[in-house]
Amino acid sequence: MRYVLGLDLGTSSLKAVLLGEDGAVVAGTSRGYPIQAPRPGWAEQDPSDWWDACRAAIGALLDDTGIAADRVVALAVGGQMHGTVLLDAAGALL
Repeated sequence: MRYVLGLDLGTSSLKAVLLGEDGAVVAGTSRGYPIQAPRPGWAEQDPSDWWDACRAAIGALLDDTGIAADRVVALAVGGQMHGTVLLDAAGALL
């Protein structure tokens, strides 16, 4: 069987789901990350936390189900509505 991996980068967590080619949900998980509020009305996140959560969620799905990564043939991704990520001239996160 082949699988689709769905990822949703939300405000407070990354949700991941594996779907069979028939559309049935095989497994799902999520990994949270913090929101910093350095001033009233501000909300910030570290994009490296998003990446860490993504890697952890995908790893958990594959480990828990025993599904080999090469059986995942498609990826569906959704993300935050207003997620600005600033980079320096070298492409590193600011």
